[in-house]
Amino acid sequence: MSLTGVSRVLTQEGYQLNGKNCWAGTLSRIFHNPVYAVADDLLYTYYKGKQIHFLNDQTCWNGETSAAIVGKTKSKKRVKEEQHTIYLTNIKGIIDSSSFILVQERLSRNRSFGRANPANTKMKELSGLVKCAKCGYAVKMKSQYPTLSCDGRSRLHICDASFRGIRLEAIQKQVEEYCQAWLDDSCHKMAQDEKKREMLKTRAASLETEIHRLVNLAAVNESFSAAAVKDVEMRQKELNEVNLELSFETANGIVKEVFDQKQVEGHRLLYRDLSEENKKILCRGLIERILLFENGQVQVVAKGRDSEN
Repeated sequence: MSLTGVSRVLTQEGYQLNGKNCWAGTLSRIFHNPVYAVADDLLYTYYKGKQIHFLNDQTCWNGETSAAIVGKTKSKKRVKEEQHTIYLTNIKGIIDSSSFILVQERLSRNRSFGRANPANTKMKELSGLVKCAKCGYAVKMKSQYPTLSCDGRSRLHICDASFRGIRLEAIQKQVEEYCQAWLDDSCHKMAQDEKKREMLKTRAASLETEIHRLVNLAAVNESFSAAAVKDVEMRQKELNEVNLELSFETANGIVKEVFDQKQVEGHRLLYRDLSEENKKILCRGLIERILLFENGQVQVVAKGRDSEN
């Protein structure tokens, strides 16, 4: 699910770039580049929401070509998305827009993995999430010692919090209890989400039928064609929104891939049985941050609400 993981598989299968195993960067450039995607209404709607400047009208986004973005970097730094410009190419897209959008959402989620903690801190699925309850700065594990340290104290000297004697395993246990409670409650929610998804798919099919009917009527009745344009545009706009919501329903399902791999009807999904990768997916999907107190207790701040353990 990560670029590194995919790169590892490619390397194991014997693929190389210029004689070197350097696939992660190459994969990142490919996955971010819309030149491989079909430039249709769905892709237009996705980038429209990002306030990117368009060189071509929406009517030109008919799925016959792909798109390209300029203005990605400035002095080796990423610029704001609204400073980007996107335009249609003369290259045919080979990846459907829905899949491309799902990849963008996943890449965006992956970028949040472990930013506050280097990979060698052994914080595992909690990397980047644990913060000092006193100053709010990151709690890291010293690589040379199995001890936890407040970044506000050790690096910035603005905090006096001490986590001496607190073990990472104790924090993981409290987080496991929090995540397990969510997992136990999630099957019902997944059923509700699937019902909503089916309703969206039904609505999309209905809109497509209505648009097709209106277009056919307009083709055989010239007096009706002018009046039908507005109705077709209105339904097409709603269809674009429904299709985009369908994509996000899949992309933003916090750990849908976890369930796809592990959930079996009639069985309980256990947090402790998940792989480290799936634990990361779950933690970052549910948790905004984990506040660590000097007495070893943690407060899990969930995305969208506060919850104390």
